[in-house]
Amino acid sequence: MSRILGTALLLVWAAPAIVVAQEHEHAPSPYVGQETREIKALDADRVAGLLAGEGLGYALAAELNGLPGPKHVLELATALGLSEEQRAVTAAIFEAMREAAVELGRRIVAAERTLDRGFAEGVADADAVRARASKSGDWKASSGRFTWRRTWR
Repeated sequence: MSRILGTALLLVWAAPAIVVAQEHEHAPSPYVGQETREIKALDADRVAGLLAGEGLGYALAAELNGLPGPKHVLELATALGLSEEQRAVTAAIFEAMREAAVELGRRIVAAERTLDRGFAEGVADADAVRARASKSGDWKASSGRFTWRRTWR
């Protein structure tokens, strides 16, 4: 009798979990389609933006607090009343930033590709992931003027 009672209690206790698990199996994943990306963590637009040194929203906090980057200063040069010298200096700053961003973007894409490959190949133990992820998150651009640092701990 106690065995039957124990089995009944187990079923009553486990039934909600079984129902939730079954419902989850049929729920669409928020990641549908992303498994076909070359680099799972980066969509094609992000890869293209990184490789082109384009703005990807990383300076949004500065922008929204009244500190536009050189590209936006150039776009607003007339409204800001910039002199030709100020435009030339800003253009040089923008070009140096763009070159550094392209190099940094290339490195980030390569590191993310390596990290993705590690998961795909099944070599994603803690040490391998830490080593590959740190490579993606800790780069200094070749000019030495720009730094990308992300902490993975």
